[in-house]
Amino acid sequence: MVKVTLLTATWCPTCPPVKRFWEKLADEQDIEYTEVDIESPEGALLREEHQIQTVPSTLINNRLYFSGMPERQRASDIIRTLNGSAQ
Repeated sequence: MVKVTLLTATWCPTCPPVKRFWEKLADEQDIEYTEVDIESPEGALLREEHQIQTVPSTLINNRLYFSGMPERQRASDIIRTLNGSAQ
């Protein structure tokens, strides 16, 4: 199963629509979705590990794929490809 981690911040105006985007996609596709605040200890580690400068940022299987709002078709294609390769 593909794991999607969205890094967010409480002060970020773009984060809520991106969160809704991933929640909707999680309802439609086989993904494990989590959200992590960049100001939490886990978020700070992920921010450092992936050299994340902006939020929202999306990690898929612990690799940075998107900063800002993902393009739906590209996100779906990536998830479909990764789910196919995991079988």
